[in-house]
Amino acid sequence: MASTSEAVNEMLVTKSADYAGRPQTYALYTQSKGCKDIILGDYGPEWKLQRKLFTSALRQYLSDIPLIERRVSTQAEKLVRFMEEQDGKPFDPADCLMRGVANVICGITFGKIATRPTQIWTGF
Repeated sequence: MASTSEAVNEMLVTKSADYAGRPQTYALYTQSKGCKDIILGDYGPEWKLQRKLFTSALRQYLSDIPLIERRVSTQAEKLVRFMEEQDGKPFDPADCLMRGVANVICGITFGKIATRPTQIWTGF
């Protein structure tokens, strides 16, 4: 616990590697298959390698601007069609916007999108 700005600076800047670990609880351990993923993994050489691989893959995907534009415009057209189909009836746009964003991300990442609103992805 840091109680002063100097202590926070020391904790986050000077000794960041000492405080970079994740809490290891039984629930997290069982859900993450031994805390070996990038989110719940403990800070160390394996975590650094996973982070490096993830960031390089993310850069590669994001550098393909036409792919992203194509996915976003296709999903935007679907969202506009859905909103027009509501024919003036009130609806909550949060769900369709969330599904639209998920479809763009999953389409870029996995090459698949949900074709029905209730579809659950399996086999990834």
